[in-house]
Amino acid sequence: MESLIGRFPRNYLFRFEQAGMYSGLGDSKKAIACVQEVARLKTQAAPGYSRVPWEAIYYQLGTIQFWYNDLDAAMANMQKVTAHADEVDLNTGVLAWMRVGQIYDLTGRHNLAIEAYKKAMVYAPEAEAARESRRYISSPYRRTKG
Repeated sequence: MESLIGRFPRNYLFRFEQAGMYSGLGDSKKAIACVQEVARLKTQAAPGYSRVPWEAIYYQLGTIQFWYNDLDAAMANMQKVTAHADEVDLNTGVLAWMRVGQIYDLTGRHNLAIEAYKKAMVYAPEAEAARESRRYISSPYRRTKG
């Protein structure tokens, strides 16, 4: 990824992909640092980064935080995404709503989770995340040990 980022420095998607790779390898600090670098480049108006929606940055951070059980930070970031869901693609928007519901479930607030799941289902009714959200209404989300 470093080589691709060096060859195509304006392509923020490579940095998001790199964050996902670090996250998958178990290195949340490096994963978050990659996303924070996108935020820094956007703030500095680096070429190619002005077009990155803040919501995409918040979504990436929130996803990493969710998987590493930093649920308060994940919730804060996902709520920033859902507050402006019209700024992201359908997949990101529906996943953000589902994650909000899952965080509520993980923190024992199933009534609030149901509302978030319903919003996911309305946001993109045919999406896999909407179908998954439908299942969590009657059976709250729980992480399984794997």
